[in-house]
Amino acid sequence: MHFTNRANLPNEIVAAITKDRYTDESDQPSDYSASSLVNPIQLTVLKERHKDNLVVEDVMDMFWRFRGSVAHQVLEDSWHESMGSKIEERLYTKVLGKTISGKFDCYHNGEIRDYKFTKVYKYMKNDYWEWEVQLNIYAELLRRNGHYVNKITVWMFLDDFKAAEGYKKGYPSEPIVSIPLNLWDSFSASTFLKNRVQEIQNAS
Repeated sequence: MHFTNRANLPNEIVAAITKDRYTDESDQPSDYSASSLVNPIQLTVLKERHKDNLVVEDVMDMFWRFRGSVAHQVLEDSWHESMGSKIEERLYTKVLGKTISGKFDCYHNGEIRDYKFTKVYKYMKNDYWEWEVQLNIYAELLRRNGHYVNKITVWMFLDDFKAAEGYKKGYPSEPIVSIPLNLWDSFSASTFLKNRVQEIQNAS
């Protein structure tokens, strides 16, 4: 994967920002991840087709993602102190001969919790469809690997929260808010996966 560095950041900053904290050495290869299945089909196909020479983005544009990944690391360190939870575990299944994988943030007592570091406008927009799809893929992966799921929740960490703007209609009351999402049944989730994989194969 190639990056540009328009601000001429020093090597140690570039290394920290571009480091892949999502994939572990123990992770097995898969054809599609949960996050890639959420993306537009054309984007998924083109990224795979041109993966060897694609310039993804500039290092500076990855700054906010870097902040989120650091916060995820801090949360993960705390999760180890909580008995009975599964954290940052990648699961796999087969769909139409393709390997699907997904790595959830936290699974505890039947609940999937995902942590998103984002902006207030996302909360006020009230559009969580992509997150609902992603977490329901995680739910189906957990079910297929012998776990039950009864709830999916996104916890939003709002980078630009300002208490002084609380007078605005629909503005969040706190900088950390929970968003319960609609949990699909296994049939609906399986149908989505089959249709999505078939659409990607057709587009390829």
